[in-house]
Amino acid sequence: MLPALKSIQVENYHLFSKNWSYNLHAGMNLFVGTNGLGKTTTTSLIIYGMVGPNSEIPMEYFENRGGESSPKFYPTIKLIFSVGDHEFEIHRVITEDTILYLRVDEHEYHSKDFDNIDDIYDGLLKQYTGIESISDITFLLQKFLIRQEEGNYLIWDDKGGDQSKLIRILINEAGFQAEYERLAKDVKDLDTSVRGKTDVKAQFTKKIKELELLRSTELEKRQDYNQRSELEKSLLGVKAEYEKNLELQEKNLENIKYLTGLIKESDGKIEVVSAEYELHTDQIRDLESRLFKHVYSDESVLTSIHKLKHYGICIYCNKTPKVEVVKEIINKLEIRNQCPVCESGLDLVHPDLDNTQVLEELEASQKKLGQAKEEIEPLKVQKVELVKQVDALWIEQRIIEKEINANAIKQYDLNIQLSTLNKNPEEQITEYDTQISGLQTQVLNYEKEIEPERDKWERAKERLNAKNDELNEVISSFEDKLNAIFVKYASKYFKPDCKLTTIERRPKESKINVKSYVPEFEEKTRFEIKNCSTSERIFLEYLFRISLLELYQIESKNSPFIIMETTEGAFDISNTIELASSFNEFGDIGLPFILITNFSKPDFLQKLSEGIGKSKHRLLNYLEFGKLSDIQKKSVPEFRKVLRSLKLV
Repeated sequence: MLPALKSIQVENYHLFSKNWSYNLHAGMNLFVGTNGLGKTTTTSLIIYGMVGPNSEIPMEYFENRGGESSPKFYPTIKLIFSVGDHEFEIHRVITEDTILYLRVDEHEYHSKDFDNIDDIYDGLLKQYTGIESISDITFLLQKFLIRQEEGNYLIWDDKGGDQSKLIRILINEAGFQAEYERLAKDVKDLDTSVRGKTDVKAQFTKKIKELELLRSTELEKRQDYNQRSELEKSLLGVKAEYEKNLELQEKNLENIKYLTGLIKESDGKIEVVSAEYELHTDQIRDLESRLFKHVYSDESVLTSIHKLKHYGICIYCNKTPKVEVVKEIINKLEIRNQCPVCESGLDLVHPDLDNTQVLEELEASQKKLGQAKEEIEPLKVQKVELVKQVDALWIEQRIIEKEINANAIKQYDLNIQLSTLNKNPEEQITEYDTQISGLQTQVLNYEKEIEPERDKWERAKERLNAKNDELNEVISSFEDKLNAIFVKYASKYFKPDCKLTTIERRPKESKINVKSYVPEFEEKTRFEIKNCSTSERIFLEYLFRISLLELYQIESKNSPFIIMETTEGAFDISNTIELASSFNEFGDIGLPFILITNFSKPDFLQKLSEGIGKSKHRLLNYLEFGKLSDIQKKSVPEFRKVLRSLKLV
C-alpha cells in the first residue's frame, strides 16, 4: 500500500523567507518558481520527512542550508499523509534527524515522552504499507513516486534492475520482496565464497609450482649462499622506495581532494552564471518582441528571429545555418531594415511609440548576455581541465598503489631469503618440501569445502530462478494492461506507434536475467537511453511513470501521490504543449499529483493551468516565500505578468 501525501508544511527553514504550507488536492497541483528558490529541495524535504536521511539525501544536504536552530525554532518539515485507511502526521527536525511529533490516526507520540519514537514510526509505516523495510520505501519514493528535474530513468535504469525491484515491492504478496532479496543475497554470498576459495586454491597451487621450481634449483646448486650483504642492501633500497611511494600516495590524495573542491566550486559558479544567462536571454526576447511586434504579429516569427540570433538555430528545421547566413539575415533586419524574405523596406520605428528606451534596454541586456557568455566559457574550460587533472591523478594513484604492493612483496621475499641464508642446501631443500606438503594439504582442504558450497550455490540459484520466473509471469501478465494505458498517452501525445515491450537483461549486481519494459517506436526497440534523443527519453520517462501509477491505482484500488519536476527546456514549443496535455489528462484520474515547473515557457504554464481548473488554490507560487536574488527581483514583474495571464480564480 503506497502513501498518499495530503499536506506539506515547512517552518523556520533558512532557505525560505517565511514559513509556508500547502494542502494537496486530488488531481494536478502546480508548484511554480524560478531557479534556485527551493523547488528541488522541496522534493528532498518530502522524502526526508517520510523516511529520514539516506545515502542520496544525507543530513549535510540540509545542515548547510538550514541556518541556526533552537528548541523553540527548529527548522521543521511537517507532513500529513495516508496509507490506506490510516493517517500519519509527522514533524521532523530538518537539521538533526529528530522526530518531534508523530500522530497515527488518533494516537499521538511526542519525542519528550517516547525515546523510541523513531522505532514506533518505522514499525507502523512498514506495517500499514506492507513493505518489509524502510530502505524499500525510500527506494519507492526516490525511484518512482518522486522524480526530480535531473532524476533517474526508471525505464532504463540498471538494465531492468530498478524496474524488477519496483514490481517486487508493489506486488509483495506473502513477503515476495523479502524472499526474493534473501535468495538473491544467498546466491551472491555463495558465489563470492566459492570464487574466493577457488582463487585461494589457485594461489596455493601456483605457490606449490614456484616452490617446486626453487627446490629443483636448490638441488642443482648444492652450495652455500653467500649473498647476505647484497640482499640487505637490496632490502634497504626497497624499503626506501616503499616509504617514498607512501609519501607520494598521501600527497596525491591531498591534490585530488583539493582539485575536487575546485571542481565543486566551478560547478557552483557555472550554475550561478547559467541562471544569469537564462535571465538575460528571456529579457532580450521580451525586448525584441516589444520592438518588432508592430512588424510581426505572429509570436512564432519573433521566436524564430530570437532563436536564430542568439542560438544560431533555425526554428523551422532545427538545424544550424552557416554563420554567414545568420549574419546576413540579422543584418537585413537590424541594419538595413529589410524583410529577410522579400527584402522590402521595414518601418521599425512605430509612429506612435518611442523605442529609444527599449533599444537602450536591449543593448544593455545584450551586453550583459555577452558578459555572462564570456564569463561561463572560461569556467567550463577550467572545469574540463580540472577534471582531466583529477583523472590523471587517479591514474597516477593506481600506479603508485601497484608499486607499493610490489615493494611490500619484494620486502617479504627478501626477508624470507635473508632468514634462510645461513642454512645449508640440504636444509633448504627440506624446508621447501615441508612448505610444499603444507600447501598441498591446504589445497585438498579447499577442494573439500568448495564442492559442497558449489552445490549449495546451484540449488540457491535454482530457487532464485524459480522466484524470478514468478516475477516474470507477473510482468508478462501486466504487459497488455500497462500497454493499453501507455499507448493511450503515447499515441495521442508522443508517437502513434509507440508501445512497451518486454526484454530480458542482466542488471549490474545480479547473477540472473530479469524481465523489464522498454519502449518501441518507429519499428525500433529502444534498449538503451542513448537510443533516444534528450526530449524523447524525458517524455517517455514521464509517460512510463504515469502509466505504471495509473495501472497500480486500478489494480490496487489505492491512490498514492506522485511528484514530477519538469525539464520542459529540452522540448520545442509544439512538444511542450503535448507534454502539458498529457499531464492534464493524467491529472484527471484523481491521484494527488504535484507538477513542479518554472516560468521559462509561458505557453506550457498556460496549458497546465487548464489541468488545475484555473484554480489559484491548486497552485503554489515560490515567489511568495522563496529568497530571490537581486537579479531575480528585477524579473518579478515579468513573472507576475505570466501568472496573471493564467487568469486563475
